[in-house]
Amino acid sequence: MQLVLNMTNNFLKNQFFQQFDLATQNDDSLFWLLQVLGWGAYFIVTSLTLTLFYNELSFTYLAYNAFRSAIGIILTWPLRIICAQFWSAPIIRRNLVVMSSALLLSIGWTLLSIYGYEQTTGLYIAPADYGGWIYSSIFIFISWVALYHGVKYFTLLQKEKRMVLEVEAEQQHQRFKRSEAENQAKMAKLKFLSYQLNPHFLFNTLNSIYSLIDSNTPEDAKKMVAQLSGFLRSSLKHGEDFFIPLEKEIETLVRYLDIEKTRFRERLNLELDIDDEILDSVIPIFILQPLVENSIKHAISQTLDNGIIRVSAHKMGDYLSLMVEDSGRETVRVRAKRSDRAGIGLKNTQERLSVLYDDDYEFNTTDSELGGFKVDIKLPLQFAENNDD
Repeated sequence: MQLVLNMTNNFLKNQFFQQFDLATQNDDSLFWLLQVLGWGAYFIVTSLTLTLFYNELSFTYLAYNAFRSAIGIILTWPLRIICAQFWSAPIIRRNLVVMSSALLLSIGWTLLSIYGYEQTTGLYIAPADYGGWIYSSIFIFISWVALYHGVKYFTLLQKEKRMVLEVEAEQQHQRFKRSEAENQAKMAKLKFLSYQLNPHFLFNTLNSIYSLIDSNTPEDAKKMVAQLSGFLRSSLKHGEDFFIPLEKEIETLVRYLDIEKTRFRERLNLELDIDDEILDSVIPIFILQPLVENSIKHAISQTLDNGIIRVSAHKMGDYLSLMVEDSGRETVRVRAKRSDRAGIGLKNTQERLSVLYDDDYEFNTTDSELGGFKVDIKLPLQFAENNDD
């Protein structure tokens, strides 16, 4: 039973505060709500006072108290208009006008109260006793003015707070829309860059298959087609992902090099130097393949001797260091300039990194100790929450 009473009490309190909050958003509603509550409280207090001290709680006195409260509601309505009219006036002028009005209206309320008292009770009040009536009336009307100003300042504060919250909400909404637009633009650009990579790789691979067929090595061509099928199947599996675990990226890279080894055979040798502790870190998908493809194009394909491509991945504090380097073109006694290497693969990789990491990355090209070209990338070290396929 107590639980039910508590729930009912909480419900009524919540309903009251909800209605009060709605009323604060409308000045007229709030004014009349407080008028009824305030003068209703005055009616209850005066009626109970008669019961406790004079033991004269009867219909006559209740009617008189109701009459006096109703007159109070009527007379304080023009007082509200005066307060609102002079709200923006200088403080001294406003106080002078409002207090003078409250004084005159309280005297009017006193005279009407005395008249109503005499008419309802049949008792006569001597003019000498008017002073006590006027004093209490002035006190009530001054209190009303003070409460009016307090409520007015409170509602203004609430409106200002509501406006600030609305402005903040609108600003947050605009920031969210701007962030969403930027993210969509980034995703669109990343997809566009990914679409640039795939046709480029496919063109080179299909050209290689055509060359094998044309050179009367159909078995190698068949093997290359099977390897290409496996590579594409692996690529499509993560086709919608922008990040992939390093281990999966290396596996995809090995499949790609298996395809190229069918064409280059012993001329293409891969060296991997990968820290085991970072195999589950995530990197942008297909970030290594275009760099390796660049080495094949400018180094392996330009030499008749055994060539080397080395792929390294190491942890450097809070960053991941990725390096792709090759042994170059020493057999033909020509060193490729770095500017000659700036093909679609390198440019594409730099653009993708810029979109994904803004300025929080490094992309450098230098000479390799193997004799050729080296690309050194540093990215923030990140780990996926779940690396399951």
